[in-house]
Amino acid sequence: MTDIDLLETVQRSLISGSLAGCTVDLLLYPIDTVKTRLQQKANFHRRFLFSSLYSGVGSAMIGSGPSSAIFFLSYNLIKQTANSSSSSQVSMIAAAFGETCACLVRVPTEVIKQRAQVNRNLRLSTIVRSCLRDEGLSGLYRGYFATLAREIPFSMIQYPLWEFFKEYQSIKQAYPVSPWQGALCGSIAGGIAASITTPLGRLIEHSHPDASSHFLQVIINILKTEGFSALYCGVVPRTTWISIGGFVYFGAFEFVTSSFFCNKSEYETDKFRPDLQLEYLSEELIKKCETSEIILELHLRIPTKIKFEFRKNKFQSNRRQLAATLSNQYHLPNRHVFMKRTMAHLHEKSNLLHERLTDKKKIDYVKEHQHELK
Repeated sequence: MTDIDLLETVQRSLISGSLAGCTVDLLLYPIDTVKTRLQQKANFHRRFLFSSLYSGVGSAMIGSGPSSAIFFLSYNLIKQTANSSSSSQVSMIAAAFGETCACLVRVPTEVIKQRAQVNRNLRLSTIVRSCLRDEGLSGLYRGYFATLAREIPFSMIQYPLWEFFKEYQSIKQAYPVSPWQGALCGSIAGGIAASITTPLGRLIEHSHPDASSHFLQVIINILKTEGFSALYCGVVPRTTWISIGGFVYFGAFEFVTSSFFCNKSEYETDKFRPDLQLEYLSEELIKKCETSEIILELHLRIPTKIKFEFRKNKFQSNRRQLAATLSNQYHLPNRHVFMKRTMAHLHEKSNLLHERLTDKKKIDYVKEHQHELK
């Protein structure tokens, strides 16, 4: 990794990560405030449920930006150092290390934020002084290891899934995912991770606000009083909440990254990516052709999205008109889109395509002339 790559990684991680963390907290903070107050049934009056919804937002913003920036910085540096950005194992290790570093900032701000949401009339400085006076520095880090026990497994599931979904979609469409697609991938990955780690989420909800209970004691109390099924209580709301937050969080991260740190042409839908196109055609498209009665001429000049649009047609009588429409829309001669009905010819075409795509000279030619193949 060169010095330029390192500098770009640091800038992208710090700026995109911090803005993503601040965005998700700012937009979803009122809902989080109501949720926290509802959990404090004994200490909070319902008539104040929707008042001062942004109480404590300063603490959240101070912590969310730096913690998110620290996470992405650690995460990306580990991945680039390992020189295997697409490896699930590397992503899991990087996510665990990133969470360990980020929680050093996140846990104290989370403690202050939750107390500010309940004690809406107290200033942040008063809450911090009270916590330090009564409990010392350890009071700000109460629940730190419980938080790590929840966040590390969550991130080790979420971020490899996010990377996998983005890579799969990128290969499928033969160009990089757009910011909203990256947001959707993050939302799905977050929902899956949330449902799996719900028991750990339940434990942290019980131990974090309570200054008198420790992690192991909370586990024993829940199992004795409520049973094992209580650990999965609230799995649907938790999954929904984290999925929404994941969409906002990863959407903001992808948007900032694509706007300030990537060439915009990489996110245009007609950008030709020979590496992705060749991989997809050679592995996926041939399989589809072998079972279909309709085949397109698999010419590398045809944008991949034409093939998707054409296959969406349910082999109706107007398929010839559709082929002509696509040719006109993308300024392609009609000879680039045609249909064959015999399976023998179809298999012959598939075998011919496979030979073309595995020919190293052909691949090198495409990469050298990719500016002409758009």
